[in-house]
Amino acid sequence: MRNDHIAIHSEGEESAHRFLGTLNTAPTGGMLNACPSEAIKVLEPSKKPKTFCKQVRNADFIVLDISQFSANLDEAQTLLQALKFQDTENVADKQQTLVVVSSAMTWSKSPRKKDGSAYSDRDLDSRVPLPKYQQLKQIEMAALALPKHNDKLRVHVVCAGFLYGNGE
Repeated sequence: MRNDHIAIHSEGEESAHRFLGTLNTAPTGGMLNACPSEAIKVLEPSKKPKTFCKQVRNADFIVLDISQFSANLDEAQTLLQALKFQDTENVADKQQTLVVVSSAMTWSKSPRKKDGSAYSDRDLDSRVPLPKYQQLKQIEMAALALPKHNDKLRVHVVCAGFLYGNGE
């Protein structure tokens, strides 16, 4: 996603990508690292919600990680609301991409298919999660509904299996 090499060689025509994010400050949220460069800015949605929404609306590429139990689901809802209710007249005609990293456990109580085949995108509405994963499924469904409100937004949901390494 970084384009520093393009920005350096484009003679001022392109600028380096900026990365915005939030920190998981929950005790089980893993390590807290300082920002590694000036290209990364940490947002605090609870302290400055209007700034957070403005930054989300201006982003080209958004990654929403709700795969961990320590994920802030209220923050995820705020992000989805910002994308849903953005003023399309004030936003340039630019394409936005939202990638939601979720858990495969949103399929955990789904019955097996009678023919033994694997689940596909067509089976999305028939999945049944365990109760503790119900809110993840709701966030996924809300994200997938966003393109109905904003035709410039592409949404992808990725179900991560097991996360490992670097303290996860």
